[in-house]
Amino acid sequence: MHMCYSKDNRFYGGIMKKDFFISYNKADKEWAKWIAGTLEENGYTTIIQAWDFRTGNNFVIEMQKAILNSEKIVLVLSQKYLDSEYCQAEWAAMFCCDPIGEHRKIIPVRVDDVKPEGLLATNIYVDIYGMEEEKAVKNLLNAIEHTENPRKKPIFNSVKKSKNDNVIDFCFNLGIDDEGVCIPIDTKNKLREWYYNGAKEKFKVVISDKSKIKVQREFDIIKKKIDNQEELSMKEECDYDKYRGILEKSEYECKLKEKAIEFFLKDWKFQQYITILTYIRLVDYIKKIMEYDCEKNIYNSNKYIKLDVFLEEHTIEFHNYFIIYLQKKDIIEKFAGGVNYGIINKYVIDLELDMIRDIAVDFFVFLAEEIVRYGNIKIVDNKKAMNLLEYRIGLH
Repeated sequence: MHMCYSKDNRFYGGIMKKDFFISYNKADKEWAKWIAGTLEENGYTTIIQAWDFRTGNNFVIEMQKAILNSEKIVLVLSQKYLDSEYCQAEWAAMFCCDPIGEHRKIIPVRVDDVKPEGLLATNIYVDIYGMEEEKAVKNLLNAIEHTENPRKKPIFNSVKKSKNDNVIDFCFNLGIDDEGVCIPIDTKNKLREWYYNGAKEKFKVVISDKSKIKVQREFDIIKKKIDNQEELSMKEECDYDKYRGILEKSEYECKLKEKAIEFFLKDWKFQQYITILTYIRLVDYIKKIMEYDCEKNIYNSNKYIKLDVFLEEHTIEFHNYFIIYLQKKDIIEKFAGGVNYGIINKYVIDLELDMIRDIAVDFFVFLAEEIVRYGNIKIVDNKKAMNLLEYRIGLH
């Protein structure tokens, strides 16, 4: 547990002040919640609109109360934040209390590729932009606590560090009983940039299992009672077994999904070929993309595995599915070693097949939508864009 400011907080209106008010633009809501959650997990108290403002209350009054009831203000620094007049008003109120920054009332946290100007330029910001979560947490807490020694001798390293890998973050299992794939907006932006740059940069795949957090908390409560030799209720005994099973399954599935994603994104030795049939919004555009490949019929050899993927259940009569052809040797090489992968009669089987199918539906359809939404129809005349991450997309 980290030390926090709460012990020295003064009262305002008879209420103990919170350590931090989190000021953010609505476009950075997830960043704001991450910062607030990280601070609260380490012993601090926060006020944040997303969690503390009630629907129907006067926003201006709530904002004023939040600022007055907070010792310091954390700015979620992005271009959208700097461009917002409302956000400027929020930190300006705190600026009046500490114009020269003596008490560090304003703590900017940079989450975007921006450089603060004007009055904000005088405040040293915390930088977590483009970092992995572990490093971002360390930077944030060090800045809050003053524990980082600026004269500390760094570890000797004679080899020049390479550029940080892009972090591709995929969220799974948004609820305990709601399994699915979710690609966050910032991840889509990184994938889009990575794609248009020729898909050459290295990246690290990060799996976020949202359901695990709540289950782990409930499991730990029961586990503590067991360790203290306290008697469990019948419900707690059932929940203990259920939660343990969920956690074990979650850990296993996350590893499988990470392998599946890397398989689809990283391995350029094998050629992915997707066929999307009557995917209504995309048909007219995808027809124009490399449709000559459909006539080559190059995937009939025994070197490939044919995988049918349905966009919706029971829609085969409407041809609402697409086909992926995978090279056998790459499937075996990537999965056979550690995840009980098997190939029978030219088809991939077992649990991992369903995982690959889920990943394929979300990721490949996402790529196709990106072509239409952001590249417009001229993309079919762009040779670089036509490579499609070396995934050839066509229409039968």
